[in-house]
This record gives sequence, C-alpha cells and structure tokens, in this order.
Amino acid sequence: MPLSPDAIDTMIPATGSMDIDHLWRAIRKVSNQDPMVVVSTLAKGDMTFRELQIATNLTVNNLNHILYDMRQLNLIIPIGKKKSQRKYHITRYCAILLDALIRLQNTLNDSDSKEEFRAHI
Repeated sequence: MPLSPDAIDTMIPATGSMDIDHLWRAIRKVSNQDPMVVVSTLAKGDMTFRELQIATNLTVNNLNHILYDMRQLNLIIPIGKKKSQRKYHITRYCAILLDALIRLQNTLNDSDSKEEFRAHI
C-alpha cells in the first residue's frame, strides 16, 4: 500500500520543505534500540510479520507496536492483502533517515571524545 497523498502532505507542507516536527518524531522512533533493529532488518529486504519477528527476536506485542508507529510515521509500507502474506518494506524516506543516522554515528565514533563537547570556534 503506497503512501497516500494525505500522508505525504503531512510530511511536506505547502512550503515544499520537510515538516521538522515529523522529522524529529521519526528520528526519535528509529533511534530507539528495537525500532532500529526492525528498520535495519527491513533494510536488507522485505519480510512478513512472522519472518520479521524471528529475525528480530521481538515479542508479537512489541513488534506490533513498533510497526504501527512506523506506519504512522511513513517509515514502512505493508504490501499485501492477506495479513499472513503481507510484507513490510521501508520507504525511501526511512532509508535516507537510516543512512544519515548511521553516518552520524560513525562520525561521532571516529571523533576524539574529549574534543566533542568543547566550544566550536
């Protein structure tokens, strides 16, 4: 099921730029450990709910909540009519966000931790 025009409109207002509040909600969601595991797993390829549960080792309840929240934030798209055959895919928006977070984490890991919190002049 592709993004609805209404969903896209909530992400990109009439100004044509990303809604910053929506972006921060998405960043906060994928920055948590379990949602990050789900996104990272789906980045490798689409999966059914059961495949995703086995791959992530999350409980049904926890995975349901994560997938619901991620659908609301337009980070994933479920495709398929039958629930047992429905596959979950990350959106392009999610892939870009995941890539940016990984690059940020790598940059911070490579930097001198003593220098990170000094004045940037």
